[in-house]
Amino acid sequence: MLHLFLSVDTASLARIPFVPVWRSSLYFPARELGIKINKRGWIYLLPLIASFVGADTSGVILSTRIDKLKGIRLAVDIGTNGEIILSVNGKLTVTSTAAGPAFEGARISRGMRSEIGAIDGVKIKQGMIEISVIGGGKPRGICGTGVVDAVSEMLRVGILDETGRIKTIEELKGKVPSPLLARVKKGAFVLVEGKEEILITQKDVRELQLAKGAIRAGMKVLLQSKGYGEEDLDQLILAGGFGNYVRKSSARRIGLIPPIKLEKVKVVGNAAGAGSYITLLSLKKRKELEKLIEKVEYIELGNKPEFMEEFTSSMYFSGQG
Repeated sequence: MLHLFLSVDTASLARIPFVPVWRSSLYFPARELGIKINKRGWIYLLPLIASFVGADTSGVILSTRIDKLKGIRLAVDIGTNGEIILSVNGKLTVTSTAAGPAFEGARISRGMRSEIGAIDGVKIKQGMIEISVIGGGKPRGICGTGVVDAVSEMLRVGILDETGRIKTIEELKGKVPSPLLARVKKGAFVLVEGKEEILITQKDVRELQLAKGAIRAGMKVLLQSKGYGEEDLDQLILAGGFGNYVRKSSARRIGLIPPIKLEKVKVVGNAAGAGSYITLLSLKKRKELEKLIEKVEYIELGNKPEFMEEFTSSMYFSGQG
């Protein structure tokens, strides 16, 4: 995005070894970029780390202070592209994995952004479905957190099997309450009944599996690269708008996050934005960040044969917390 912002040729980002044209922080007079602020104002661009780990990740590092923390910690900025930061007693290694747009409601049958009218939470209690809708009122669709909740609940009550397949009515007879059974269709489950049904389809489940499989596999491979496993984690930090609102128990049940104690999972919201504010307010912090980024190690998952192995296994729902 910064290459496009500066009208810099992006060809180097599209071919091996996928390197950005620059990595360091940059300053520009705002007027040179057509940004209409104070005529004497300047634009500061945070340093890049690698082609798919950009200035937003630099912001996450700065705002979470993950480099100052002891122990083994992961920070994950969840979105279409999932950036993952591993800190081992302050020594940082980063990677990135293409999760796809399911967490943002895209490529989901009734998916939408997290805005008014979106289902953002789902609970199944005693055979009945409870939904929460952003802004209240009538639901218009479902956003990423709602999809995670819905799939988690479908898994918990047995409507989904470990492969992510929606079971048939015949398989579910006598095993789920009749009100739930009435919501099961061929290859779909009805969340909202009525004239404008809102469904979770088999394709929706597959889209979520691909997204969560990529994020989880990235975590595993990054940890393995330094000789650790998920059981060694002291803390998992979830960043980004999606990470801020997703229910931790649902994320763990579907396998988006490891089966660790939920007390070890910290939600920090828009950490990239917070890092931007810090650089705006402090020249000292900018210089600290610039020196720190020079020491960050980047791992390209495409060069790791074990990534595809982990990706395949991480798409399943078996063995989740």
